[in-house]
Amino acid sequence: MNFTQDKDKNRNLFLSSQFHDVDQYLEHIALMPQMDSDMIQLDKGPFHLFEQVFMFGDVGIVHLGSNKAVFERYSLSADHTLFGFTPPQGNVQSRWCGMVAPPDCVGIVHSNREYSGYAPSGHNVLDLIIPQTWLLEQGVVDERLWRNSLIPEKAIFPLPYQQAFRFRDILYNLVNNKSMQELLKQDQEMASLFREWVLDEFLLLITACFKVTNKKMRIASQSRFEIFQTAINMIDNQIMNPLSTSNLALQIGTSPRSLQYAFQENIGVTPLQYILHRKLHAARTQLQQKFSDTHANVASIAMLYSMTHLGRFSLNYKSLFGELPSATLKQINAKN
Repeated sequence: MNFTQDKDKNRNLFLSSQFHDVDQYLEHIALMPQMDSDMIQLDKGPFHLFEQVFMFGDVGIVHLGSNKAVFERYSLSADHTLFGFTPPQGNVQSRWCGMVAPPDCVGIVHSNREYSGYAPSGHNVLDLIIPQTWLLEQGVVDERLWRNSLIPEKAIFPLPYQQAFRFRDILYNLVNNKSMQELLKQDQEMASLFREWVLDEFLLLITACFKVTNKKMRIASQSRFEIFQTAINMIDNQIMNPLSTSNLALQIGTSPRSLQYAFQENIGVTPLQYILHRKLHAARTQLQQKFSDTHANVASIAMLYSMTHLGRFSLNYKSLFGELPSATLKQINAKN
């Protein structure tokens, strides 16, 4: 998926991908120079993520979902802006940069800024990716709202229900209707008309959004979000060291209880659970890059991340990923 400013508006492309491992998805993202992502799986068991992409040249629609809760940090580096639409009422709420992301909202992702988000198991999202030049040309962007949207933790806004439902339905049908996609790939004139229709509907929706921006959003305590952000950065920097809640709290300058609240509020797990999952993901990445003596590599990689009890490491690994670390290594050996 390559969104570039000069891309031919008459070229259309459909991509459908399935991923059964977080690292598979991250390898896929790494091939896209415009996207940068770091994701970890928070629920135990086999992982499955799907991604459907339909591109009208320089405009893209993405439908993505996973069977497991995930925490992701990501950025968009191209000269595009991403509009992410939360699901309707009745779905489990996700979090966006410390803010509760209620149903029927739009989150705005600008280029060259880092965002973070927690998505519960069974989540699915619809994104619309638009060139920044097109947005500027329209001259319909509310200046105050746009300024707020440049601050990641303020970049989510409520939408009127009926317009949100209609627009999500348009995006969903376009990105999931294969027969329609085949037709549009063969008929460039019709594809161009559909592109303009989608953008016109988007303008109607975003204009309606300005009328409901006075609706109050539930926001996590800023101090707790800052504690959480500081903690996950420290965990990344010290991933090979033994880590504990009390040690992290001491380094941050907060109490263990405040640290517990910060993690539960933002991603629904304790600091120790996050640390364990982060270490297990790091170990899995290492295992997938190795191919030699199975037992020696499993033991050495577990030790590398200060998981000194090999039996407990193997049980935790299987609980999270659905297979033993030795099985991961054997698969890599077989491929090589």
